[in-house]
Amino acid sequence: MEDLTAWVDRFAAVRVCSVQEIGIFLDCGQAKDLFMPYAQTVRPLRVGETIVVRILFDDVSGRVIASHRLKPFLRESKANVGDKLDCLVYEVNEFGARVITEDESNAMVQMSEFSRLPKVGDVFRAFVREIREDKKMTLTLAPMGLYRNEFRDEILSKIDEFGGCLPLHDNSRPEEIRDILDMSKKSFKKLAGNLLKAGKIYMDENGIYRK
Repeated sequence: MEDLTAWVDRFAAVRVCSVQEIGIFLDCGQAKDLFMPYAQTVRPLRVGETIVVRILFDDVSGRVIASHRLKPFLRESKANVGDKLDCLVYEVNEFGARVITEDESNAMVQMSEFSRLPKVGDVFRAFVREIREDKKMTLTLAPMGLYRNEFRDEILSKIDEFGGCLPLHDNSRPEEIRDILDMSKKSFKKLAGNLLKAGKIYMDENGIYRK
């Protein structure tokens, strides 16, 4: 197993496995649990819940620890509208999911983007939809700009992969679309509609075919 020192200066989703007087112990999939002092928490934590932490090396104790105080470690993103980013969900509320992107910046994905309720620890790819004047970013799961071409090509390739008929249509369940194409139903319908208008495909109750 990878040593915990290899995780230093990274964000990670971990599970609370023990709450003790001296601090909190976190299951990070390694042989040794990760320790988090109470000074590094932002709220009371429950055994069994998943949280996202920053992993640090504590010079005082000489050990690797975790911090639930994420804000000091977040950076201003250098991404542009349309850029594709890998994301880690660290908070879910009524408005959507707050995520940490691959460049360690903070962003929001609105709840309407998801085909299922997101949860802390989820990892997915999203696209920069908007960058506000205060540098806060809103992301979308639907591909934008040139990246739509990548997804359209993926649909065409999958038709060939499935022997000429991709078994997806307007009534397909979101889970089926996600399993086959790794995209939301909203994105699938938009891209399939574009391919239909372009005369690249046709559809029936069984699926999608090249035209």
